[in-house]
Amino acid sequence: MRRPGWDTEFGGIFNDIDAEGKPLWGVDLLLADSKLWWQHAEALYGLLLAYVETGEEWFWQAYEKVHAYSFEKFADPEHGEWFAYLDRTGRLINEAKGSNRKCCYHVGRNFLWSAKIARHLKP
Repeated sequence: MRRPGWDTEFGGIFNDIDAEGKPLWGVDLLLADSKLWWQHAEALYGLLLAYVETGEEWFWQAYEKVHAYSFEKFADPEHGEWFAYLDRTGRLINEAKGSNRKCCYHVGRNFLWSAKIARHLKP
């Protein structure tokens, strides 16, 4: 049975599923097990903050895994910004960078806060 969180088969963080791997009530079933920019941007900041606050290596390892996936799959190296939606396997669902669920605020905010706390990392 799949569990929420990291997708061990294809990588990335699941979108809208419950603890049993079932879609949340009221969620677009086509997006339930897809990968969205939001969870990944929030995870990057949250994991970095947890590592700086606790020093626990697990948080750093998880940060590196989410970072590698996010910048390989969501980031547009040619035009900047992040794409919004990937299917479960990590392929673009469409090339939209904005939607009714995505604006430039979250990615930029997470990068800003990550940069502010990164100065606390030991070289």
